[in-house]
Amino acid sequence: MSGDLYHYPEEITYKRVPSFDSDKEQTAQSRAMIEEFVRRTTANHGSRTIKPLGSTPWRQVCAR
Repeated sequence: MSGDLYHYPEEITYKRVPSFDSDKEQTAQSRAMIEEFVRRTTANHGSRTIKPLGSTPWRQVCAR
């Protein structure tokens, strides 16, 4: 997989796909597959919380 699955938490909460996405249907399907995978694997390994990474080096470079 390459790139970001989600850009903002609201995309998860409200099932939104960014307006700039080139194939919204494919993005929605990909997200659903990943969410199902996470649901199945966390059910077997306990509850996990995914926390945002915060400011990554890439974002620091782009912010200049």
